[in-house]
Amino acid sequence: MRTDIPYILAIESSCDDTSAAVMQGDKVLSNVIASQKIHEEYGGVVPELASRAHQQNIIPVVHQALQRAGVAKEQLSAIGFYPWARATRLPTGGRIFR
Repeated sequence: MRTDIPYILAIESSCDDTSAAVMQGDKVLSNVIASQKIHEEYGGVVPELASRAHQQNIIPVVHQALQRAGVAKEQLSAIGFYPWARATRLPTGGRIFR
């Protein structure tokens, strides 16, 4: 694997799934998704439940994505995330890096 191509961590947590992917250039090295099954019994996303689940899932999902890709956080050149969850109106993806 070339080391001159930057590693990018991408985080998606804008609704009910929490996901993280590690890329190097246009190659996806890992993609981890934590789905929130709790919403199925309500017939739609419950914002408070989604917010709590994102808080529980974000660290393990990012850790697992980095581990599966074989990339240390120090090797990352960039992190992409949407700072606000539409359903919850609370910061999710960005919270991990503050």
